[in-house]
Amino acid sequence: EPLSELALTKVLKVSRTLVHNAILQLIKDGLVKQDPNCRPVILGLASEDIHEIFEMRILLEGETAYLAAGRMSQKTLEKLMRLHEKTAEPKPRKKWLKGWVDYDAQFHRVVAEASGNHRLTEDVSRYRLLHRGLNLVGFCEDDAPLDTLQTAVDEHAQILAAIEQGNGRAARSAMQGHLRRWQKFFAKLFEDKAD
Repeated sequence: EPLSELALTKVLKVSRTLVHNAILQLIKDGLVKQDPNCRPVILGLASEDIHEIFEMRILLEGETAYLAAGRMSQKTLEKLMRLHEKTAEPKPRKKWLKGWVDYDAQFHRVVAEASGNHRLTEDVSRYRLLHRGLNLVGFCEDDAPLDTLQTAVDEHAQILAAIEQGNGRAARSAMQGHLRRWQKFFAKLFEDKAD
């Protein structure tokens, strides 16, 4: 679908420069294509894109977990553990899903920030935004797989335990395993939707 910068500025009520820069970022992320002298065009996501997005997340976030194990402050760790415990508590489906989305975003952001590497944190944030788009496709409220999400909460607990112990290798391994399972989940989801 073609994109019009002018139409987007009117709909979003923002400056044309802001829309132009956003489209350039989407081109960089491979979500929009622009041939010379043509309007930018929105591209669809294929299973290869899912695979590549998660390969990058596995590389980047595995490293943030490794670094966070040696650098996360006790105060930050305790705050993240309290948030984890609150999320793990049983709640009605809709409330639990909302809590999960907020918790997952905060968990990955805090681990990335605790790595102490600003550039690495920026790249993690970029790929997390792409992941957020996948969540919109994969988790409509009525059929979100709560058992899969609960498994992810358990995997977060393993990452936190490794960080608490200062074991960078275990934190990296737990984070990478966590993201590999999500990679398989979303690859299958997109294959099913394509069928």
